[in-house]
Amino acid sequence: KVKSRMTYSIGIGGMYWHTEQGDIVRDKWLFTPSIRLGYKFNDRTELRYEGKLSEQSPSLGDMNNIEQALDTLQIRKGNPLLLPFTSYNNSITFSTGYNKFNFFLDVSDNYSPNQIMESVYVRDNYIIRTMENQKYWHNVLTTINLSYGASNFYVYARGGLNWTDSKGLNYHHYLRNWFYKFGIEGSWKKWTAYSEIGNGRTSLVGETMSERDKSAYVGLSYRINNLYLNAIAFFSLQKWTNKDVNFNKSAYQEKHFYTNNRNMVMLKAIWNFQFGRKANQKNKLINNSDSESGILNAR
Repeated sequence: KVKSRMTYSIGIGGMYWHTEQGDIVRDKWLFTPSIRLGYKFNDRTELRYEGKLSEQSPSLGDMNNIEQALDTLQIRKGNPLLLPFTSYNNSITFSTGYNKFNFFLDVSDNYSPNQIMESVYVRDNYIIRTMENQKYWHNVLTTINLSYGASNFYVYARGGLNWTDSKGLNYHHYLRNWFYKFGIEGSWKKWTAYSEIGNGRTSLVGETMSERDKSAYVGLSYRINNLYLNAIAFFSLQKWTNKDVNFNKSAYQEKHFYTNNRNMVMLKAIWNFQFGRKANQKNKLINNSDSESGILNAR
């Protein structure tokens, strides 16, 4: 801390990456420094900045040097030449409040040169899908949240702009997606009613854009001591629930996903209880695990 208003922290981390597949041997040292700065103007207003480098390694399945048929026209091909890539992450957050109103603004920037993304090309009348280190992937996400909260009433409006620039070795695509959510919650004695409506955030990675449907839900909850009984009705405001579009010039593809439970009512019961000894558990800073099968995923 600096004079009780400003806080800061600096961290450094790293990892060593090594793979062998036949005559192909890969080694790389990866470093992950981070910095956090915060300044409190008063008890309700604060400005924070966070910057860090993160390293992403290719999956063993994507590096598997084999070919696997997806259907009669498409082949998924592994790429043993994949290399880890670095992501540069920066975010600025401003939060303030007055009386029962609260305001939150967050702007995050994620830039990843050489990001691993899909490449699609035609070979001998077959569509080949493989993963490669592309030029870069750049995403800027701006989120605004405005809320009003009283003792038994809460309403919020949340939204923003999701902008993405995806540049590959042989393609270049942009995405500009506006997203929003509106919600309200009210309680009376042991009853609580709540509702929300909004659209899903659209994403773009490589040449594939994934979009969620517009949806809404309403719910009612009743509390009996530590037991909560809930009834929630979900509504999809479009015919499909998910849509994937691949903009590749040689193999344009559009998929719509439909489910028969888009409009449904869910009953849920939650019981909170505690017994026995309590222990404080700290999160491990490092978690080394091997959960990859190394099998090429035919997707």
